[in-house]
Amino acid sequence: MAFRIGLKPAEFWTLTPREFQLMVEAHNDNSEAAHDARAWSLSTLICALGSFRHKPNPGKMFDELSGRAARRGKSKAGSEKIGEIVRKARERERLRKKEAEKNGRR
Repeated sequence: MAFRIGLKPAEFWTLTPREFQLMVEAHNDNSEAAHDARAWSLSTLICALGSFRHKPNPGKMFDELSGRAARRGKSKAGSEKIGEIVRKARERERLRKKEAEKNGRR
């Protein structure tokens, strides 16, 4: 673990257990923050670049990508849930187009 957070062996051995624990917690917080930033960027891009009339909610997609929904016990695997959100949006769009064509022919 010390190597993962960028400590050299000599630096590791000079730390107290509490100092090492604090460094590991800080590293984990930084990693989680970076992951959340990537998840938010990705969910925003998916929603912005998708060709949906009613776009999926980026907040819900972020929860799935970041793993927060799974931690709350509300999710399958994140990628499955995102696929489900996208499929539902596409299905709604397809049904609206079909309804518009049907109404346009009358």
